[in-house]
Amino acid sequence: MALDAGPELTVVHAAARRETWLAALVATPGEPIALDLGGVQEIDSAGVQLVLALQRHAAAGGRALACSAASAEVRAAFETFGLALPAPAAGDAR
Repeated sequence: MALDAGPELTVVHAAARRETWLAALVATPGEPIALDLGGVQEIDSAGVQLVLALQRHAAAGGRALACSAASAEVRAAFETFGLALPAPAAGDAR
C-alpha cells in the first residue's frame, strides 16, 4: 500500500490525514506500507507525530512502515526532535 503525504503535514491537516491513513491501513491488512514524504514542503510537530503514529499502528498490525524520498523539511523536522525517520523503502537512497 502506498501513501502520499502531500505538501503539508501540519496541525491544520493532521486530523484528516490521520483518518485517511488509518482507514487505508484497515482496508489493506497485511500489505507493506510505503509512505512517500518527498513532496512535503511544510511539516510541524503534529506532522512528525502523525508519521510516528502511523508507524505504531502499522507495527501493532505486524506491518512495517517504509518512508521514501523524505524532503529536506521532513528530515530537518525529525532531526529537530532528535528522532529517526522510519526506515527508507528498499532501494531509496533518500
